Amino acid sequence: MPVWMALLGTLLAGLKGAGVSRAGTVAVALSGGPDSLALAALVARWQRDQHDPGPPATALIVDHGLRPESCEEAEGVARLANKLGLVPHVLRIGWRDGKPRQQDKMVAAREERYRLMVQECSRLGCQHLLVAHHGEDQAETFMLRLLHASGIRGLGCMPLMSSALSGDLGVSVVRPLLEARKADLEAYCQQEGLPYVVDPTNADVAYSRNRLRRLMQPSRESGQQGASYDVVKDVLRLQRLCASAAAGQEAAMAELLGRACSEAAPVDKCRLTCWQSYWGLLVVAQFKIALHSDTNKPQPSLAC
Repeated sequence: MPVWMALLGTLLAGLKGAGVSRAGTVAVALSGGPDSLALAALVARWQRDQHDPGPPATALIVDHGLRPESCEEAEGVARLANKLGLVPHVLRIGWRDGKPRQQDKMVAAREERYRLMVQECSRLGCQHLLVAHHGEDQAETFMLRLLHASGIRGLGCMPLMSSALSGDLGVSVVRPLLEARKADLEAYCQQEGLPYVVDPTNADVAYSRNRLRRLMQPSRESGQQGASYDVVKDVLRLQRLCASAAAGQEAAMAELLGRACSEAAPVDKCRLTCWQSYWGLLVVAQFKIALHSDTNKPQPSLAC
């Protein structure tokens, strides 16, 4: 099966799982890297194949303003998005309190980037923000959380869809390519002649995520010439088991609390309802904490 066809199938399955049916309701987080560029091109292909496509999808490009050439680069990515058939919007980070310190730069850039993109989605009426996290991203996140003794919920890692980052703006963050592999995304860009940029920060072994990335690259198995062991595949199998267990845990807790509420006296029922609300807030709080607990050092942001 051609790479584009397999990736398009992965995209469509992810969009269906997230309840996304119209291109006009989505915005693609586009950095110009191979992952987000492949996502943008696949969304454009999906958009063209729709019988009644309606308004085109949006591409959100963020100029972080941390390098002199960032403005020109963002404009170049916007022109490429326009050629693909998406409507580009360049968002610029103003850094009201000055540019962040080196050790805080990656975390601060990520937070500002998502804040701007979610706000722009809300302003434009886009219900879904698509980001290009893929299988390797998920595996790295699993290993980092495992090293920091995360629980089952944390080891479930990044869900297909979440709203924890958007507050009350009603925008869901969707990761339709979690089942895709990075090598396929790069191959698709090359086959389509899409010029992408590679962030040199992703090769800096000062960051634990990058060290893990190197360790998980396919390695040769001894005694089998030409064979390789796919570490990521096995890590993702463990991650899916944890995600399934966490979902079962949540369902069991909800059933238990619901049963207790139905059988409780009025006063106790009020208390249990408050506990249900607290439990929901606790889940959101733990998710937000997990996003920032990979390591004591700021991590390079995942390419959108």
